[in-house]
Amino acid sequence: MPGVRHRVEASGRIAAPASRVFSILADFKEGHQAILPDRHFRNFRVVSGGTGAGTVMEFDFHLGGRVRKVRSVAAEPESGRLLTETDREHDTTTTFRVDPDGEGSIVTIGTEFPVRPGLAGAIERWMSTQMLRKVYRLELEQLARYASERL
Repeated sequence: MPGVRHRVEASGRIAAPASRVFSILADFKEGHQAILPDRHFRNFRVVSGGTGAGTVMEFDFHLGGRVRKVRSVAAEPESGRLLTETDREHDTTTTFRVDPDGEGSIVTIGTEFPVRPGLAGAIERWMSTQMLRKVYRLELEQLARYASERL
């Protein structure tokens, strides 16, 4: 039976042009790190690259009393609009989609990952949805602040 996949996402409006927001997200040396909530992301470091596609990063992700060591590679499937971070070890992909909205933008952060089938998977899906949406809302709030400080 193929693995069960689950996706969690959250969106928010950022009062900055989409091009500016995307450049913040794609700047893993400064901008991207500035939006990460300290309580969930620790020991972030750029292994290679630093801007956009091809950047390799490592960090410790703290959630629900657990710590996961993550090594991700960035890609830009849609330059200037869609940025992905793929962690092959955990079969997880996080996306950052930036859509223009007047003079601002709508940013959607989402992650797709495997979960177990059955009741255990249903519990995992419910818990991960609740916890990750809170993390993404914090990231969106920090992104909004960071972008407004740099206009």
